[in-house]
Amino acid sequence: MTLTQALSALLIGTDPNMIYKENPTTLALIGKGQWGSNYITTISSLDNCQLPGEYIKTRDYQELFDHPDIGGIIIATPISTHFAIANECLLA
Repeated sequence: MTLTQALSALLIGTDPNMIYKENPTTLALIGKGQWGSNYITTISSLDNCQLPGEYIKTRDYQELFDHPDIGGIIIATPISTHFAIANECLLA
């Protein structure tokens, strides 16, 4: 949920947390190592986020750029690859 959505919900008297539960943020994950597994566990425990299995990538992560429903991408790869992957995500 964006800040605008949260403020709109408050103005019309709706609990912003209900909007999160009704419209969870869809995330994607690049990398499935130890940190990737930690992210999967944590996200699965949250009511306001979802991580569909098809959005967990180790290779061919550029496919994620074709999905407008993704609200955020988590990069859980070796540190030496972070900049290049993050740059690609931002430019997509």
